[in-house]
Amino acid sequence: MFELIVRVGSVVVERRKYDQDEVNIGRGRGMHVRLAEPAASKHHAVIRRERNAYVIHDLGSTNGTFLGEERIRSRALNDGDTIRVGSFLLEFRPLATEPGWFTAPAPAPRDPALQVVLGNTYALGPQSAREQRERSANRRARLELSGGKVVAIENDVLMIGSGDGCAIRTARGTPRVSAVIVRGPAGFSLFNLEPSATIGGNPLGERLWLKDGDRVGLGASLVFTFKLTA
Repeated sequence: MFELIVRVGSVVVERRKYDQDEVNIGRGRGMHVRLAEPAASKHHAVIRRERNAYVIHDLGSTNGTFLGEERIRSRALNDGDTIRVGSFLLEFRPLATEPGWFTAPAPAPRDPALQVVLGNTYALGPQSAREQRERSANRRARLELSGGKVVAIENDVLMIGSGDGCAIRTARGTPRVSAVIVRGPAGFSLFNLEPSATIGGNPLGERLWLKDGDRVGLGASLVFTFKLTA
């Protein structure tokens, strides 16, 4: 049995325990760990119990699976290891030591926020992560909510939902994360987890490139207009 602590930067999005031999990670429906992340493939990675260890395997994803700053294909996980998929961090914590359990000294703790490459959310070309951040740094936008409230998008990741750490909180009983807005070099992208979401009154798919003036509805109570800021 192990626990995954899912973060965006230093904000905890979810903590969940798993006792099965295989845990699937990705943005597709039916994943054990479903990430609202445009950089994640639908079937991105899997954690498998193999003999006396849990092993993370990348499933041929476009943007890669990382342990710290190292892109990996397969790696046995140690207590405290941090898996990075796009802007999400998944901290691995085994909860029971069994006979023959494989372990190794845990790496020195690091601030999870320093491991996130914000803006590195699409298939990347030869530019460095620093150059990608600099290209997106001058992009500004805001969300105008139907009740008159205005929320500025000041960071590269803005979460909407009922969970702690969401910049826009939805009603109790709605998903902990209903949608995520990501600012990247190509603009602003909304990744949707709300089945009843709409754009301009029409059903909204899993991903939307936001344009100035787009009117988005998430469930019955939240409607906002996306506005670029000069």
